[in-house]
Amino acid sequence: MFRFRMYRTSFFGAKRVLSYSSIAKNKNGAFITDSISILEQQTNSLLKDNKNLEQVELSLDVLKACKILQDKILSFDKFDSNGKLQELQKINLKILNNSKIDKKFLSQYWLLRPYFDDLKNSIEIFYLQNKKAIIPKELVMIPFRNFLKNGDIDNAIKLLDLSVASDRYLKFQRNKTTKYLIQYALSCFGFIGLIEILTRIFFTDVQNMAKIYAMLLAYIGNTSFLATIAFSGKNSQTDHLRFANGTFQRYWSEHADELNMISKIVDVDLKINDKQNSGFISKEISDELGKRNIIYKEPEQEIMLRQYWLSGGDGFEWVEPDQDPAELLWDEHLKNLKAKNLRQSSQEDMLEITDQIISN
Repeated sequence: MFRFRMYRTSFFGAKRVLSYSSIAKNKNGAFITDSISILEQQTNSLLKDNKNLEQVELSLDVLKACKILQDKILSFDKFDSNGKLQELQKINLKILNNSKIDKKFLSQYWLLRPYFDDLKNSIEIFYLQNKKAIIPKELVMIPFRNFLKNGDIDNAIKLLDLSVASDRYLKFQRNKTTKYLIQYALSCFGFIGLIEILTRIFFTDVQNMAKIYAMLLAYIGNTSFLATIAFSGKNSQTDHLRFANGTFQRYWSEHADELNMISKIVDVDLKINDKQNSGFISKEISDELGKRNIIYKEPEQEIMLRQYWLSGGDGFEWVEPDQDPAELLWDEHLKNLKAKNLRQSSQEDMLEITDQIISN
C-alpha cells in the first residue's frame, strides 16, 4: 500500500505530517475526487510559504501523488470524462512553477515517468529558469527510453524536438564546435610562435623562415583535412540512417545526437510496424526523416534485387527465399556423399559378379 507524506512547516518550526493512504488500491471515482481536493488544499498551503518548496522532497512528493492519481484515473476512465486529469495537471504545473528546476530535479522527477504534458511543462520551465542551460542527452534518455519501451513513438519524436533538436541545443553544439576550432587554431599559431622563438634563440644564423612556415602550414592543413574526414564520418550515419547528400560536416556534428536518438526510434518502428520483416519503415517516420535531412538506408535485399535486374542476372545465383544458404551447402554435401556411395557400391557389385563367373 502506498502512503504519501507531505511535510508542512509550522510557525514554531515543527514539521507536521499530512498523509493519506489507499491511493494505490482504491479506484472509486468519489475517492479520487476527494483525494484531488485534499491534494489541492495541501498544495495551496505549501505555496503560501515558498521555503517549503525549496525542499526538493516536498515538491517530488506532490508530483508523485499527482502521477499515482493520474494512473488510477486512466485505469477506469480512459477519456477523462470528468476532467480530473486537467485538475491534476494544474496542480502539477503549480508545483513546477514554484520550484527550483535544475538538472538534478529533472532527473529525479523524470524517474517518476510523468505523462508527456507534464514532461513538456518541466522542460519549458527549466528553460525559463535557466536562460543559457541545456538538457544533456544523457538526461533526456530517461523519459525517451520509457516512451520507446511503451511503443509511444509520437511522444518520443516530440521529446526529441524539445531537447536535442531544439534551437537552444543546436546553438550550444554550434558554439562548442566553434570553440574547438578556435582552440585548435590558437594552438597551431602557438606552436608556430614557439618554433619562431626557439629558432631566434638557438639558430641565429637562420634569416628566412618563410619556407619552414610554408611546410608547417601545409602539414597542419593536410592533417586537419584528414582528421576532419576521419572523425566527422563517425557522426554521419548509424546502422539504418545517414545524413542526406549535400549536408555539410558541421551540420553532422550539430545534429549527431538527433541522428543517434531518431535511429533508436527507427529500430522500434521496424519492430512494431514491419510485420513482414521487409526492412521498410512506416510513412510517418519516413516523413520525419525527410524534415531532418536524414535518409533511411535501403534494405540490403532491395539493393541486391535492383542490381539483379540491372545486370540481367549475371553473377547471381537464385536461392529460394525461405531456404537457408547453409541448408543448400548441406544438401550439396549429402548429394556428394550419395554419389560416392553409389560408385563404391557399383564397384563392389562388379567384383561379386566376377567372383561368381570365376567360381563357376
